[in-house]
Amino acid sequence: MDQIEKSIGFKSGLDGGHSFLEEAARKYDVDCKRIREWCKNKDKLKDSCEAAHNAKRRRLDGGGRPPSFETLEESLYSWIEELRSQRLRVTHKMVQGKALELYAGEEESFVASRGWLRNFFGRHNITLRRRATVGQKIPETVIPKLMNYIIFVCSQILRNQYQLSHIGAMDETPIWFDMPADTTVDFVGQKSIPIRTTGHEKSRITVCLAAKANGIKLPPFIVFKGKRRDRDLNELSGVVCVMSSNGWMDEKLTHEWLQTVWGGLSFGRRLLVWDSFRCHIQDSIKKEVARLKTGMAVIPGGCTVLIQAPDVSWNKSFKAAYREQYEQWMSEGEKEYTRGGNMKAPTKLLVASWVKKAWEPLSTEIITESFKSCAISNSIDNSENDKITVIKEDGILFSKRDELVQKLEELTINNGMDDKSENPHELDFEQDELNQIVFLDDENLCEEVQDDPYKCTT
Repeated sequence: MDQIEKSIGFKSGLDGGHSFLEEAARKYDVDCKRIREWCKNKDKLKDSCEAAHNAKRRRLDGGGRPPSFETLEESLYSWIEELRSQRLRVTHKMVQGKALELYAGEEESFVASRGWLRNFFGRHNITLRRRATVGQKIPETVIPKLMNYIIFVCSQILRNQYQLSHIGAMDETPIWFDMPADTTVDFVGQKSIPIRTTGHEKSRITVCLAAKANGIKLPPFIVFKGKRRDRDLNELSGVVCVMSSNGWMDEKLTHEWLQTVWGGLSFGRRLLVWDSFRCHIQDSIKKEVARLKTGMAVIPGGCTVLIQAPDVSWNKSFKAAYREQYEQWMSEGEKEYTRGGNMKAPTKLLVASWVKKAWEPLSTEIITESFKSCAISNSIDNSENDKITVIKEDGILFSKRDELVQKLEELTINNGMDDKSENPHELDFEQDELNQIVFLDDENLCEEVQDDPYKCTT
């Protein structure tokens, strides 16, 4: 702006002529054409110069580099407009993917970067809407439970010398036939932000995710609601599909999971880490686990969100990938309709394929690091204790960090023969009851635990 002001002032003080333009261009290192444009818009530029110190926007209307391929941008804008007119959710990733599709063959260097996306939204008055949520505060009463659990797991691993391939974690997590997210790309000024679904947001299934400390993922175990199993499900390999009356895991299905997914073939003792959901700690389950040469480490109620590997690392990525499959189907997939014109829910086979595709991308590194962050597979020389999430600076056990680390070091010195560690298998029945029902003051309080009987709260 200073350069413009000086150039105009220089030109105003001269009698005019081509030689004077060249002199001004040399003096301020600006081409003659640019100075002529400035002189032509002298009045507008002077007004801008006077207000420059207080103005946030220091460019004239129409200034700056024009967007490339305006016709393609119009096509992209129309595509967003069409999807939102159908109340379909639009994400940043979807817009970038469509842009790459439209620009293919037009400009090889175009990558649909986040900067381009931000500028595109600004040019077309588009924004992202998000619904606000309220988080839950974790009570301090979980601190002693959490410390006893970590010490117990460490003592068991030291005592039995479990190999990483013999340590596993499992968790049940709910997903729905319809899983619309809370955000969508939309136009500024819209008062209503609807997102279209098939109307099956409450039709849930349970997915049991399990993996080993060496990063190996076990097949997803999918529980559908109903009595009759679709024959089409036999076509899909890499997952185990079962039925139950309510779509939840129970004692019978836990036996089936142990036999089909966890398996009985092992050349050594194993350790299975899971939460205190009632069907995990039934006597019949304990006997079956013992028969499979497996020890159990049961996470105390209220601690799963802090120290359970699936909750800490896997479930969020898995559900995001599942939702991406669902949204792609909603925007582009083939659908069936009722006689009344209502969209049918996705088939069980399609949902099971989404589960499989969502589970596959989870990397070995994420799996292995999740066990370390939850104090399960850390090195026995205590060199990896700093990876434990709950004792980091923002963790709930940070104030007890030194005490906990000292106890872990003592266990290592004693070679894991400390029998004073409290066994978290012995849970009181009041705590067990909380695994069946999640009490929330607000139905939108936490999307991840709504209607989820598997999450323990206090």
